[in-house]
Amino acid sequence: MHIEFLYFRGCPNHEAARKLLFEVLRENRIKTTLHNIRIDSRDEAVAKRFLGSPTIRINGRDIDPSAEHRADFGMQCRVYLAGGKYTGMPSKEMIRSALQKALADSAAPTANAPNMERFTSPICC
Repeated sequence: MHIEFLYFRGCPNHEAARKLLFEVLRENRIKTTLHNIRIDSRDEAVAKRFLGSPTIRINGRDIDPSAEHRADFGMQCRVYLAGGKYTGMPSKEMIRSALQKALADSAAPTANAPNMERFTSPICC
């Protein structure tokens, strides 16, 4: 599992969000390396598709499903909707849900898996 934690220096929420991420990883017994990525400029923010600080991506996907089609990249504080309220960091449940989805996706067989060949091959059975 590849987890990226993107932030900018001076973000008032990134340390608390990072602690929350570690807490959820520990509770779910997930051992992985966290890739901390500090964003230092608007150009870098655009290049990294940075929606604001803090941003968490698991296997390249933002943990917030509503972020998929956003393009407001830049050096700004990120706002999340959690429990009907706006907050400056993702909720524990949002992080947990994204981790569970990533684990399920990695466990699901793909069309390229060897055991799927006989189901897709025209010369079957």
